[in-house]
Amino acid sequence: MKAYILLDRSGSMAARWVETIGSLNAYVDGLKTEKATKKTEVTVAAFDDRDPFKVLRKGAKASDWMDINNDEVQPRGMTPLYDAIGKLIESIRTDAPKKATIVIITDGAENCSREIKKDAAKAMLDEMRAKSFDVVFIGADFDAFGQGADLGSMAGSTLNMTTGNYTAAMRGLANRTSSYASTGVVGSFSDDDRKKASGKS
Repeated sequence: MKAYILLDRSGSMAARWVETIGSLNAYVDGLKTEKATKKTEVTVAAFDDRDPFKVLRKGAKASDWMDINNDEVQPRGMTPLYDAIGKLIESIRTDAPKKATIVIITDGAENCSREIKKDAAKAMLDEMRAKSFDVVFIGADFDAFGQGADLGSMAGSTLNMTTGNYTAAMRGLANRTSSYASTGVVGSFSDDDRKKASGKS
């Protein structure tokens, strides 16, 4: 089982960076507490227009996770989401996992890709879905439903989280990942997941 996290590091993420990194570490903490996911290999890559795929962790076992530090990478630049998706899928194709969770976290829309167009990015993610991989879009104080739908994501695989609730949202995602690892079935975020991610629970 492998988990891939594509993290938007564009300049607008600065105000929510500390909370985002903390919630990402909380996600992995959630994975390592469950038998089905404690050996999950986690890859995290951040993206902006100067580097669409800066790898922060590569295949790190959840059980041996070293927390990502807020100072390892800083927000800057713009949001080449499609280019970043292209790099991510290249990496996944090379790894050839049997099961994978793919998580895309962003606080804004695509605005500067140079190599990959929307249709190509969607086709790549559709390729992953065809393998029964769990592809998730998470909006950080951003309504990710429109962008997710443009890239083939069903509503049940899209989640919006608000400031102050990122950790709760990512722990809910960890539960989803554990269920997927156990069953191979791609689930949907529950009403409770959405309430916790928005602070309305």
